[in-house]
Amino acid sequence: MVVPDAGSARDCRHVAAPTFATLEIVKGRRLSLASSLLVMAACAHGPLEPSAAPGSPFRIGVGQSVSIEGLNVVLGFEEVLEDSRCPSDVMCVWAGTARLKAFLRGDGQTRREVELKTFPRAALVVDGYAIQVEALEPFPRSNVRIDPRGYVATVIVSRP
Repeated sequence: MVVPDAGSARDCRHVAAPTFATLEIVKGRRLSLASSLLVMAACAHGPLEPSAAPGSPFRIGVGQSVSIEGLNVVLGFEEVLEDSRCPSDVMCVWAGTARLKAFLRGDGQTRREVELKTFPRAALVVDGYAIQVEALEPFPRSNVRIDPRGYVATVIVSRP
């Protein structure tokens, strides 16, 4: 899963600066001040970019990017442009769709804007890469407003 959990070692935002009064607690273990400083130094360069295997589904949140292993390409999810999917608590004639603004950046290539859709379910082929949206969460409900930054897409990137 690409969306980091609160205790993820790959996400340095969860490493607090040690103080004299407290010791840093990571995954239930107490660390010495020296160990805490080493963890902070490792995070000084920022969190590692998440990666995913080609052809395997992965989750990506708004504002995140994921490197596809072995393909030298990065997929970024910028925002949901439209979400007209039928709410789960309503009977609709049409299922609706969601449009996602994303980008693809290959090795040595410029950033390429792409628009992905949840329906019809078909891969979009761009610069030799197939990108398919498998799911978009949360699913709409008639009486709930979705935070635009709270969307998480399940995506597959592969070579066609």
